[in-house]
Amino acid sequence: MRNAVLGHRISDLYHPAILLRNSIDDEIQVTEECVLKFFQLAMACCSPSPSIRPNIKQVIRKLEEIIH
Repeated sequence: MRNAVLGHRISDLYHPAILLRNSIDDEIQVTEECVLKFFQLAMACCSPSPSIRPNIKQVIRKLEEIIH
């Protein structure tokens, strides 16, 4: 449910020009799906429960997965 709400409101969390500007740059394609995954990772990092929060190695791995 939380992912559905976040997905519905994702456009409220960033400026659409970010996607347009990055669509011109061939190095990294930033899609709305990428933005959603970045926010999901950020939410996991802010979890009040230490067992849910990823460690730095997991964060780096996830960031690399998102941009590739």
